[in-house]
Amino acid sequence: MALVKLRMPLIEMKTDLENVKLVVNHAHGIDLAAYVDGICIGRALSILDGKNLKLCDIRLERFARKGVGTLMLERLILEADRAGVVEISGSVMSEDLEKSPFLTQWYTRHGFTVTDAPPDHPEGAKKCISRISRRAK
Repeated sequence: MALVKLRMPLIEMKTDLENVKLVVNHAHGIDLAAYVDGICIGRALSILDGKNLKLCDIRLERFARKGVGTLMLERLILEADRAGVVEISGSVMSEDLEKSPFLTQWYTRHGFTVTDAPPDHPEGAKKCISRISRRAK
């Protein structure tokens, strides 16, 4: 169990993965919110386009490197498989790589292919990520 100090609000909060509650929303894609003791500690946002899921963002400002992001990504992959998604794709932004240089390795560990972003990708995109569903292979 890790003891983490939060910037705002200024409280101490204990967390381990058993205390994390994930809430899934399928309104426009597969969105996840992670909660500990009723406080939202992270979000994953995506857009569903047919059988393709565009991962827009995963944010864990306060609980980075505690396993919550991995829990969220694994649940997103599970939900995508259940929904018949063929490919999950997205971009890794330069600013995110500066804050978390391990991100490309993290995505690779979860079955994503990581490539350099082509010039037509959004401004600030440094890498592209893509994961083909096991069912599609």
